Amino acid sequence: MKSEAMKILYYEDKESGHKHYKDDTIEDHYDHADNVSGNNKDIENHYENHFENDDSAILNIPNLNQSHHESAPNSMKNASSNRAASKSKFSHMNLKEQIMNETDFKRKPLMILFSSWVFSKEKMLVHAVLRRNWKSWASIKPAVLTRDHIVRNDCRRQGWMVRGLSDVDRACYGPPVLSSMFTDLFKNNDAYFYGYSNADIVYGDGLEETLKFIFYHFSPWKTKPILIVGRRYNVNFVKYKNESWRTPADIARMAKYGQLVIRSTDYFFTNKHFPWGKAPGVSIGRPYVVRAIIAWALRSGFHVIDATRTIESVHMTTQDGVYASWHTKGVTCNQRILAALKWSIPTYIGHCECARMETFRDEEGSIQIRRRPPSKKICSRTYKNSK
Repeated sequence: MKSEAMKILYYEDKESGHKHYKDDTIEDHYDHADNVSGNNKDIENHYENHFENDDSAILNIPNLNQSHHESAPNSMKNASSNRAASKSKFSHMNLKEQIMNETDFKRKPLMILFSSWVFSKEKMLVHAVLRRNWKSWASIKPAVLTRDHIVRNDCRRQGWMVRGLSDVDRACYGPPVLSSMFTDLFKNNDAYFYGYSNADIVYGDGLEETLKFIFYHFSPWKTKPILIVGRRYNVNFVKYKNESWRTPADIARMAKYGQLVIRSTDYFFTNKHFPWGKAPGVSIGRPYVVRAIIAWALRSGFHVIDATRTIESVHMTTQDGVYASWHTKGVTCNQRILAALKWSIPTYIGHCECARMETFRDEEGSIQIRRRPPSKKICSRTYKNSK
């Protein structure tokens, strides 16, 4: 039997065709489900009991921009007072936004997508592909945070935003601290979402499509912390470097040549409500950064969404392979950071597969979002002890 939280009533506007939902139970359910405490067994038991025979319940999240659907009596009552205000609104607002309920992301980016790297001859072509790919969407603003002058100049020439670094961890031999990069961008750069991605990851059009779906149809992002993560396809860039990597459609096609990994995340997309200032100060490019951030977000009760099914992310694998972070100086620095914090959150729940929501495409190809229980195989002590 499905949970009462899934019984969301709606009515359909015959003129516009839009469905309008009553979501009075959704937020209460979120607060309960996302604040499950205790060990991972508690989480598994919670979902086993809650979902019973329904392991994937689609969330019909309402769009809160419904001011133009006021009841008729209220509209008539306020008509005279609204006429003057309407003239003022139209003189200041974009006409397309007013009529089509669309946002002009050129004025305020849908997302600032950023990374950090230093110049490498081996990665020159990889970074050239990346610089072009991240400029594919007018709604997404690419940025690099680095002290490397070659990288800064290359990115600036291609229209990227360029910023310096305020916090690097010398114990990790120099990589930036992930949380500090986010808080630095929060200060002086306005956007709806902010996303870090590794500097060898390129995307198909599912990136923009998924973010726009979240923006328009998943209202909790407006007031609560969310974290969007996802797994990647490893594609042998050395073997396929002569293929076309020019467009997002090319990237989606190249994903079919790769292998979808498990237990790995190469991007973190969040809103401004995500409290990066309180997050563990782990560094990028070192093991355990993913496990620490996802586990902390889940234990904190934040909305964690696995977007693997709708965002095509491709890792351009070169000679250093897919485990480069395990063969660098300071390989254990993030573990030492967590130990110094007296870390008690089990890192085996810090994987994409442990997220409690996911995006997916329905039979018509439209993006939807649904709740799901965490993977029993991966998000458990048994799996951890078997590795």
